[in-house]
Amino acid sequence: MSIGRPKKQRNPNTGEKLLHALKLSGLTWGNKTGLENHVLNTKRWLQFDLPKSANTLVGDIKNGIPRDRLAKYSNFFDVDPMIFIDEEIPPFSKEFECAILQNKYKITTNATFPSLGADKMFCHALHNQNSNGSILKLFGFISGVYLVYLKGTHSNLIVKCTVNIHGYDNSFIIAEGYLKYIDIDILFNCVLFKWATFLHINYYTQNYSILGYLIAQDPTCSPYSLYKDPLTLELYGISGSITSTSVPDRFHGFAEKQRVPENMSQTDFYLALSDTVSTSPPMDASSPDYGRVLSKIIAIQENNAKD
Repeated sequence: MSIGRPKKQRNPNTGEKLLHALKLSGLTWGNKTGLENHVLNTKRWLQFDLPKSANTLVGDIKNGIPRDRLAKYSNFFDVDPMIFIDEEIPPFSKEFECAILQNKYKITTNATFPSLGADKMFCHALHNQNSNGSILKLFGFISGVYLVYLKGTHSNLIVKCTVNIHGYDNSFIIAEGYLKYIDIDILFNCVLFKWATFLHINYYTQNYSILGYLIAQDPTCSPYSLYKDPLTLELYGISGSITSTSVPDRFHGFAEKQRVPENMSQTDFYLALSDTVSTSPPMDASSPDYGRVLSKIIAIQENNAKD
């Protein structure tokens, strides 16, 4: 007769999903418990009475989730337990990854954009307006490659940049961009979300030197925008300055969605368009298309936009 704890009844083939869910959530689980993103440093992990031993967690990954811990793991990731035990949903399927990523904000913090842990009502409103269904609808409509024209309020130059709206993570849409400013190459990332009838765009340069903010009308709230070709987003922006340490940059502009050639991927087209922009000087009065672009930006600036 064996002595000791009875063996756990485990759900087969769930360990790989648990491992992938932890990775998608940006969490680590090994013996280096001093790491900030270790599961044992996550209040939510402790709240749902999950393993306090890294060895126990590794056992669940290797051997499958025990039946008496399935509900706890599901509550932690805020998903239906069936997402783990349904063998027709592979760990790397879009259905599984979306289910985990949709609630990532609840896991990694209790917090974040901009101080969600401090203002629960704001947190609720943000994620309510940017539910998975809303974000998928918006992403399906605006995803793609854009050519963007921007003009500072105290300059007659018009600079061009490219933006690639390529994915979504939890309640946010993500994008990348390239700007040629005079002789400087600037790479930046964007985080987009809905609020009321507006699209809010946080962007930051990849060297973290500049943080900026853009607001545009949410095109899914306007029947006119839904049928306009090309899709055009009118932009109102402010950011840290490239040239001044005391006065922020204020600017207006618009983004026009480009048609991706059938023989190119979206990423390849974005890179090719960025190469074109990199060799194109800022637009001034001598540029062939300057008058059309300038009049459109002035109309946006005066809140009297024209076609």
